[in-house]
Formats: sequence, C-alpha cells, structure tokens
Amino acid sequence: NTPKDTPIMMYCTGGIRCVKVGAYVTQKLGFANVSRLAGGIIAYDRKIQKEEKENSIFKGTNFVFDGRLGRTITDDDFAECITCGERTSLVTNCFNDNCHKRMTQCEKCRSAFMGTCSDACRQRVVNVMLTNNKTNTEDESTVSEDKSSTQQQQNFDNLEDYSNGYSTPPPSFYCEVEFNTQHFFESGAHMISGESQGRLLTQLASLSREGRVLEIGTFTGYSTACLLEGVANAGEAINFEGKGGRDGGPYVMTLERDPRALRLALAHLKIMTENGIWEDGAE
Repeated sequence: NTPKDTPIMMYCTGGIRCVKVGAYVTQKLGFANVSRLAGGIIAYDRKIQKEEKENSIFKGTNFVFDGRLGRTITDDDFAECITCGERTSLVTNCFNDNCHKRMTQCEKCRSAFMGTCSDACRQRVVNVMLTNNKTNTEDESTVSEDKSSTQQQQNFDNLEDYSNGYSTPPPSFYCEVEFNTQHFFESGAHMISGESQGRLLTQLASLSREGRVLEIGTFTGYSTACLLEGVANAGEAINFEGKGGRDGGPYVMTLERDPRALRLALAHLKIMTENGIWEDGAE
C-alpha cells in the first residue's frame, strides 16, 4: 500500500548492491523516486577524510568484504562482544578453523580466548598448538642419515605447508615485516602475503617484461618488497644499468589508501633500501 512516489533512499558498503536493488525496486515494483548513495559508505568515507571539517553522518564501523572485515569510520561502538557483552566494533572470525564463526569480540576477550568464540574452540586451538609443538620437537630430535628419504615421508596438511616445505626460506627481513604487522595491525595481520605467496610474487616479478609492476594495495609492504626483489632480478636479466623509474626500467608502482598502513610500509621499504633483506635488514 506504499505510494509509488514515496522517496526511497538506499546505501550499502560500496554501492554495487544498491544499483541492483534500485533497478529491481524501480522496474519490478514501480517506485519512481529512488535514490542511492553513490559509491556507498566507502566513497562517503573518502569524502569525509578529504573534508576534515565535516562530521560523518555514518557512525561506527563499515563492514567490508575483504580481509579487514571492518573499516572504522568513527570511534562509536554499537556491537556487543560475543564473550563478555561489552560494547565493541571489532569484527573477526573465530580462530578455530573448524568453526570460523563471524563475530564481534572486544580486544580483551580476543586476547583471553586466543581469537576464538568459546571455551571449546579455544581448547581445540590449544590442542592443535600442543600437537604441532610436540611434532616439531620430535622432528628436531630425530637424526636422519638419508635426508631425501625423510623428505619423501613428510606429511603436509595443505598446499601452503607443502610449498613452504619445499621452498627456500624467505630472507630474515620478511619475518620482521610480519612481526611488525602483527604488532601494529593485529586485527588485519592475516592480510599479509606470507611466505608462499611472497616467494611466488618474487618469481612472477622476476619473469615480468623489463620488471615493471603495478600493485593495488601496499598494506604494510610485505608484497611490495617481494615485488621489488623480483623486478631487480628482471633488471639483471636484461642487463639494465642504473635506476628504474616511471619512464623505463625495473619499477614497482604501488597504491595504498590507508595512511597508517602506508606509513609502516614506507618504514619497511626504507629499511630494505638502506640495509637489504638479509640479517642487517632484520636487526
């Protein structure tokens, strides 16, 4: 019974769903006065950041569909911690892989429950850690005369572990980048490329034509460093002399919109430039 000229205003995370729903409401339901927030809350957030004097009408955390899960717009907390009931805005998934429940949990409970949603999930994570530690201890204490035979008998739980098991370990610098990311971006540290992806990025960049790469999403610089390592190899392959740039030669252009992540990435890349990626760069 709603009049067809009733104003309908829509908004969503990035605007895409509003385009689809708007078409349905207009074409199928017959409403004539339908409008939407162009670009969604993501675009609105960018606008607010540029115009610092304007206060955000949107309050709290905007749910996003990438590894961050939530993008803080204001400091307002509207959700409740699944564990203690306190107000929070931290969106995460249960650390127990068999559960992986989407939830909101405060920092205190996240630390106490090791990122899990319940005592049962926490105990399972503890049991897995104890099992892995026991296995590692037994492996270290076992001396094998035939290393190749031992490698053939190794069991891996997934493709990433298999890749890491048969790949050259990354330079020490990357371990420091992972550590710093975990410290400064605890809720988003899982977005870092990691060992297997990082080595693959280096290999792909090494095979690129003239070593020229565009990266969308610098985050804290792990993948960027891997790409830089690769384009340097590509430059050596074509006997390029000098320093590459936008006009030619080995070059990585990387884009990042989060200023906090960008500052940390710049610090990491400065260390890489001045000290390299081996032990000196990790001190």
